[in-house]
Amino acid sequence: MYSDPDRFEPVIDRLKALSLRTTGASGRRTLGEAVDALLTLQREMNAQRDLADAILAAQGRWAVAYDAAGRVVRAGAAMDEIAGVSLVGMGMQDVIRHLSIRQPDGRPLQQDELPDSRALRGERVAGERLTITNREGRTIHVRVSAVPVTSGAVSVWQDVTEQEQLQESLEEAETLIEGIFESLGDIVGVQLPDQTIVRYNRAGYEMLGLTPEEANGKKCYELIGRDSPCEICATRAAIQSRRQERLEKYAPEMGRYLECWSTPILDENGDILLIVEHLHDITDRVLVMDALRESEATARTLLNAPTDAISLIGADGLVVDVNETMLKHYGKDREAVVGRHISEILPPEVALTRIEHLAGVFETGTPARFEEQGMTAWYDTVVYPIRDEAGRVVRAAVIAREITGRKQMEERLAANEERFRSIFKEAGIGIVLLDLDWRILRANPAFCRMLNYEENDLIGQWIVDITHPDDLEVNRTLFYEMATGRRNRFQLEKRYVAQGGRIVWGRLTATLLRDANGLPRSVVSMVEDINRYKMAEALKEAAFSRIEQNMEQFAILGDHVRHPLQVILARADLMADEEAAEKIREQVRRIDGYVKALDQGWIESRKIREFLRRNEMM
Repeated sequence: MYSDPDRFEPVIDRLKALSLRTTGASGRRTLGEAVDALLTLQREMNAQRDLADAILAAQGRWAVAYDAAGRVVRAGAAMDEIAGVSLVGMGMQDVIRHLSIRQPDGRPLQQDELPDSRALRGERVAGERLTITNREGRTIHVRVSAVPVTSGAVSVWQDVTEQEQLQESLEEAETLIEGIFESLGDIVGVQLPDQTIVRYNRAGYEMLGLTPEEANGKKCYELIGRDSPCEICATRAAIQSRRQERLEKYAPEMGRYLECWSTPILDENGDILLIVEHLHDITDRVLVMDALRESEATARTLLNAPTDAISLIGADGLVVDVNETMLKHYGKDREAVVGRHISEILPPEVALTRIEHLAGVFETGTPARFEEQGMTAWYDTVVYPIRDEAGRVVRAAVIAREITGRKQMEERLAANEERFRSIFKEAGIGIVLLDLDWRILRANPAFCRMLNYEENDLIGQWIVDITHPDDLEVNRTLFYEMATGRRNRFQLEKRYVAQGGRIVWGRLTATLLRDANGLPRSVVSMVEDINRYKMAEALKEAAFSRIEQNMEQFAILGDHVRHPLQVILARADLMADEEAAEKIREQVRRIDGYVKALDQGWIESRKIREFLRRNEMM
């Protein structure tokens, strides 16, 4: 229960007034003693309250007390100072407004979210994070705890701005450390004492050629193909000594010389938690030291080993040294090259380019890379600065790699691209390039003429927009199989809708194009205009139908004529007038000749039909 000593003031005043009206000495004495007791209690409670406020203030905390109606009955001086006004008597909404109370993410705080309000509803709130703003506009981070009491609620506010700022600084530092860790060119790894990998930095995974999922959780020696720990191991030495250890060794699995630093991370009991291993590639340094120790013959062997043409040029443009490949490229011996100016050795156009780039390297100290054409070949040339102990560029290494084959390939590629453009433009059949969403990317002139469109009108359209509705379903099924990589090619006779609504038949041959990774990229469609073929097919069907009708009519006509002729011929045989009967027989024979001609027409029609079908004129 929270009691405010100031509540005793009206009670004391009433007791004093009552003592003045009391006539008996005993009664006045009793009332006086009660007043004195209340005054003493008020002073003690004030002292306790001041002491509590002082203790809270010393801890960077402030108390706020509310009555059951949610009005402030007591607030620490620091709270009043922050608000710039006394909070006593205010409701919770006014407290939120005067202190500009917000959620940590900057969202305004609602009254029912205020810990004090929640405590009034019987909830005990501990360590709620909020922010308030003082009258100077400074944001203060606080943690608020609130509890319900008999007469209302009490909350304690703690200034944690410094901790929040420290946490932000810590997070920034961790981000910086992580950034440095990942950006280091050296290999840095974190291991458990049993040499199990916890993680590497980016350089470590790249060196191993593994992903974090493939490397983490394995022993470090397993990652380089070993079954057991290395005989020379800085990590094992650091585990034994419990201090940082350094050594240099050659890793044959990697083909590199390494400077290894292993640093143990100890807990409060001195036990090793982790090992931080730092691997610095010193291969170049070792090779340089070896080169210095080796004889001129060894150095010459190393210089001549590469297939690239290498030359060392001084700041004055004189050739200091060259390798054998360089001499072969230019068909000169060493005496004719070393000590001469490059303008005396190289073709004029090559020498001019080299001199310009060398001047830039000597001036800026920055390597330069460029392509140049020699007398018979193309070269990809790199110029590296060589510095003395003072850091001054005193020489430049020129490394020229022949790229004639690549240039020829690029030229062939360009020629192929030009041929494709020519074929695309001049082809007599339609060519359409589609993306995997059925949109038209390119359409050649033949396709545009076929549908009476301009290419710009077709680009961006869906192919379904120019496909006859009756052919959509089969077209959609085949295209979907192709777009998902299940089909590389399909052929289909379909109807297109030309501009103006005219129907055009086309024989479509669609081929899937894939990217370098083998994934579907686009579709190229070859479309042959088969309108004339379809018209001819329709005429052929009509001709077959007519032939069938003729054959049927020949057969019917023959049957209808033969029967009456047989009757007439029988009657002629019964006639008494032989002369008249013979004339009738002659006419019957004549008509029978016509019927036989009809039979021959039926036979010929059947032969024509069989010939056409046999020769696939359908």
